[in-house]
Amino acid sequence: MILTTEFKKHIAKQIINSDLMLAWGTGDLNWRDEDFSAQSQADANELVNEIGRRLLLIKSFAVADDNGEIQLPHGCFSATTTESDTVYLRCLFEYEDEPTAVIREYGVFANAKTANNLPAGQQYFTPAQVTEKGQMISYSRLRTPIYRTADTRQTVEIIIPIMQMVI
Repeated sequence: MILTTEFKKHIAKQIINSDLMLAWGTGDLNWRDEDFSAQSQADANELVNEIGRRLLLIKSFAVADDNGEIQLPHGCFSATTTESDTVYLRCLFEYEDEPTAVIREYGVFANAKTANNLPAGQQYFTPAQVTEKGQMISYSRLRTPIYRTADTRQTVEIIIPIMQMVI
């Protein structure tokens, strides 16, 4: 049995229509190369050491495009309004978001809940302000850490392809 293209588009649409946050963390200082296996990342359901999370700036469908404006190490893509089986996410962390942290991991969470007493329009949340972490739908351990500074806005772009499964 295989997943149909229409079903993969449906899954992508569900992700895009979810409330999404990108969480980042300092990870584990003792990680070694063997700790970066695809299976160890697929089995994760939370960050090892989350320090904060931000609402996503962009949630869109995407298509592979050699001339696309979304350029990542594994390919180029273009955002599209046409439903596809690929999701594009973009998050922009501000200067004041953990300005001295060393980021070794990040994850996308769907349907997280934050405390009710927070200011309207707040976009960045500390772990203490998150009352329900939500479901982690994507996880990355960074082989090369991000060293934050107070004079840098950090952009994170993620492509999530809804892959074919054969049962």
